[in-house]
Amino acid sequence: MADNADLDDLTWLSPFDEPLQIAGLGWFASERKLRRLPSTPAWPIRPEVDRIADATAGVQVRFRTDTQVLAVRVELTGPPGMDLMPATGECGVDAYVGDWGAQRYWGTARPRLDSKSYESVVFRADPGTRTVTLNLPLYKGVRQLSVGIDSGAQVSAPPPFLAPGRIAIYGTSVTNGGCASRPGMAYPAVLGRRLGREILNLGFAGNGKGEPGVARILAQLEDVACFVLDYETNVLETEALRTSLTDFLPILRERHPTTEILVASKPRFARGLRDREYRSTTEARRDLQRDIVQGHRDRGDRHLHFLDLSDLDIAEGTVDGVHPTDSGFVQLADRFEPVLRELLGDQQ
Repeated sequence: MADNADLDDLTWLSPFDEPLQIAGLGWFASERKLRRLPSTPAWPIRPEVDRIADATAGVQVRFRTDTQVLAVRVELTGPPGMDLMPATGECGVDAYVGDWGAQRYWGTARPRLDSKSYESVVFRADPGTRTVTLNLPLYKGVRQLSVGIDSGAQVSAPPPFLAPGRIAIYGTSVTNGGCASRPGMAYPAVLGRRLGREILNLGFAGNGKGEPGVARILAQLEDVACFVLDYETNVLETEALRTSLTDFLPILRERHPTTEILVASKPRFARGLRDREYRSTTEARRDLQRDIVQGHRDRGDRHLHFLDLSDLDIAEGTVDGVHPTDSGFVQLADRFEPVLRELLGDQQ
């Protein structure tokens, strides 16, 4: 356990104040809130989606500093309480240090199991100026956050992202980050480090059902280079999936006529290894999505693409046959990365 005895001697900064920068939120510039959807959506959304939008999955605080001690004070919407996922992933904050291409994990703020508030040292380091990226909790909302640095330490703005266009990933609990050991290991965060692009994590655990209202809200996003639709698992009925995807794509296209859109089928879960009927249904749903995408491409939409993940066996890299551990998330990132690089023209 990190020694927190000297935290009162630190200078405490608000992530809302420059030169600190908050990334990973589509509506932050207008609302200044740690929330992944608008506070008052223009189209109705289900209460479950509204609640999960407060979770800070994919949200980052970025800055440069020469502090030798870095700490956080956090007030969450609730204490840890998940039975599948480490508290450090659900409620913790982790730090990556370094510029693009050289970011390395340096430490994790450990939440308290009996409280929604905590303070913790994230890392202690030798002297030197460095770029810091803090990844916020995956499955809880953050009501208050302060970043602690040495008194007298210098703070400046972080370097910009390598490319201006953001990647918006809409999906399920897997996109949301369940069950990463810490926030920086969810596959959208891994992709962000590798690509040097801002990622909007729009995973809604159990509730990424592809409703038209959600599609219309996401279509309002600006500066998006690519939408990734990775929500198959949450749409339980095959015909509902057909209806959802058939509606979702034109809604995005209306406001984003040439933005790249990548539809991804789900990877191979453990049940598919032991249940022939489930495996057959999964293959049919994969084919359904591929055919819908191909139909749009045949009608001239060359910016719409399909990623078949049905051959990606992540069973060993999960906690329950579905939700990835860190190794499972790396498997997913490994499959998404080259495809996104090709679509966006990013160099390795």
